[in-house]
Amino acid sequence: MQLFSGDDIAAGYASARPAVHPVIVERAFQRLGAERRRDRILDVGCGAGASTRAVVPWARTIVGVDPEIQMVRNARTVGGGPSYAVGTAEAMPIASHAVDVLTAAGALNFVDLGRFRAEAARVLRSDGVIVVYDFATGRRCADRPALEHAYDEFASRWPRPIDGRHAIDAGVLAGAAFNIVSSEPITVPVAMTVDAYIDYLMTETNVGTAIRHGERATDIRHWCHDRFSPVFIEPGVIEFTAWYAIVTPTA
Repeated sequence: MQLFSGDDIAAGYASARPAVHPVIVERAFQRLGAERRRDRILDVGCGAGASTRAVVPWARTIVGVDPEIQMVRNARTVGGGPSYAVGTAEAMPIASHAVDVLTAAGALNFVDLGRFRAEAARVLRSDGVIVVYDFATGRRCADRPALEHAYDEFASRWPRPIDGRHAIDAGVLAGAAFNIVSSEPITVPVAMTVDAYIDYLMTETNVGTAIRHGERATDIRHWCHDRFSPVFIEPGVIEFTAWYAIVTPTA
């Protein structure tokens, strides 16, 4: 999947993504019942491990799986407790009925949901569940409406690629024969400096696509610095809109 291929993208995912995962995971696992740790959690589409490390407080054994070898290598470099393997949502490298909770953060947009459902049913224990979640691009700051205008210019200049991507939400999952146990929209505030915000933007798929098509990363970064620095005279709190759904693989 070229959207997430390459050492630079993997390194960015390992170091520059905003700390949104822990907040969503905590909310979802509290809904599940946070009074006990699970034996094993499998994180599908783990990327460079940010989503996998977010579940460390909630399980004794954690495995992250991703189809991109560069992502897995960077996840292993960062460390933090989980183990990692190359694999897909449709073919998970784990024994049958071995997983208590399967998590998928922004990963199911690129998979065959029918095949994933069958594979999830195979690896989950009889009482196992799936926590699916995602968050939108950070483009809002409550006290700085100029951020949204600046982001619109960024997104217009470098459009987000849509190849191979399909929308996922609780309704889509229900339509694909997943049983919805619980779902909730949330907003996650993250304090960011202008440098942190630009580092994050440089990890987005639209930037990666532009670089693969011949644009220079330094030119994109300079444009972002010129456009976003006036918005971040001081650090701001970026609002990431998010959602999660707790589901089982059979309706």
